[in-house]
Amino acid sequence: MKAIIADDHSIVREGLKNILTKIKNLSEVDEVSTGDELIKKIENEKYDLAILDISMPGKGGMATLSELRQKGHTLP
Repeated sequence: MKAIIADDHSIVREGLKNILTKIKNLSEVDEVSTGDELIKKIENEKYDLAILDISMPGKGGMATLSELRQKGHTLP
């Protein structure tokens, strides 16, 4: 299983990554700091889980999620 974290605060990303890496079936955790970066990553790589910050500069989590859904991505 592969996950990605989108949050504009590096300390939050680090903390979540630290927690997620303890999950047995999770092989990789990537991180990005903006919604646009997340969309680019998901367009080019397969992820099983995305964790989004609701409030990010530029495109927030809800707008990013909406765009991903419009493009046909269904990951949780």
